[in-house]
Amino acid sequence: MRRLKNDKGSVAVEFALLAPLMVIVLFAIIEFGIAMTRAVAYSAGAREGARYAAVRCSPPASVCTSDLIQSRIVASIPAGYPVSFTNFTTSTTCSNATVGSLVTVTWEQGVPIHVPFLPDLSWTLHPSGTFRCE
Repeated sequence: MRRLKNDKGSVAVEFALLAPLMVIVLFAIIEFGIAMTRAVAYSAGAREGARYAAVRCSPPASVCTSDLIQSRIVASIPAGYPVSFTNFTTSTTCSNATVGSLVTVTWEQGVPIHVPFLPDLSWTLHPSGTFRCE
């Protein structure tokens, strides 16, 4: 194979063409990693909320409100992860008659993914946790 005499800058040109693509891929990997970490944290928070509703909200507990369950969820999720309780639901309230039945806590949570030079890739997660009433 014969080489051209003036190919001194070809490596720099190739790097200049590929560097933006590599940077976008790098940021995408980081953003998806953060999003997946948030998804796991929100799912763990939903399980914690369901556990709280199943154990603490059964008799002889006098009052169990959605606000108490939501505050327990927020306390179990790491700081810095915003929680928006859109369409928050608790499937049942534990009582003496419902011992052994399932209580499910769920809500809609937005998970942002912002990668430079790409459209918004955010999605809506539906974290859910289920425990048996005690």
